[in-house]
Amino acid sequence: MDRSTGSSALKLKEPLADKPTMRNTILGAILAIWGAAILIVKLTGGQSNHGGAYGTGQTAALVFAVVLIVAGIRAILSGQQKRRG
Repeated sequence: MDRSTGSSALKLKEPLADKPTMRNTILGAILAIWGAAILIVKLTGGQSNHGGAYGTGQTAALVFAVVLIVAGIRAILSGQQKRRG
């Protein structure tokens, strides 16, 4: 610490303006791919008619996959719009 000014001698770089946008785009892509993978596995896994809690869990997984896909696409699109201006 510099005693004359009271500030650290090591100056931190200013964060890039595009960094949060890039992070959101990458995370959006991960969400969309993960949701699509869940959906594909469920749809290609065959028809299994389970009742009770297991069936409810499978339905919740499908809803979760759709939510992931929608959130991922939304994050990707909003990231692209911010880049353009």
